[in-house]
Amino acid sequence: MPDHRRIHLLGCGVGAGIAAVFNAPLGGWFLAMEVIVPDWRPWTVLSTLVATASASWVTQEGSEAPISSRMPPSPIGMAAS
Repeated sequence: MPDHRRIHLLGCGVGAGIAAVFNAPLGGWFLAMEVIVPDWRPWTVLSTLVATASASWVTQEGSEAPISSRMPPSPIGMAAS
């Protein structure tokens, strides 16, 4: 496999991982495009965006409850109320 394809797939994987773990598809996309992938070809931009958006969607649809309701209450939020 050529190096540019390998880097492209690595960028898709890194972006999708960030999007799934932190529920931040655009954050994962920006990280992948700025840090991992060195070029801004339309195919690279689109495929990385699709990978991050689909990873975030799968995470949201696969969980039993929204991520915000699974987290314990924050001590900062409790102090404000």
